[in-house]
Amino acid sequence: MALSEMLVPLLLFSDWLQLVLNWQPFRGLVDVPYRIYNGDIPVMDAFPDIVHQCGSTLLFILMGQYLLSRSIRRLVIHGG
Repeated sequence: MALSEMLVPLLLFSDWLQLVLNWQPFRGLVDVPYRIYNGDIPVMDAFPDIVHQCGSTLLFILMGQYLLSRSIRRLVIHGG
């Protein structure tokens, strides 16, 4: 929650930490939509941020599917 700007605005973190936080997908939960709504990021300039969030979402989905399929192969059901 702290890394998505729910508790502390990302602008209050130090510069080196902001570079790291900008690459994490948590920024797209609260920070980017709020900045677009507030006008800090113009709608036309928000495309890279939206693509980053969609890419992060796709990566999480693919990782989840891979881990699920890997776990199902090892699953053993005894009985019924």
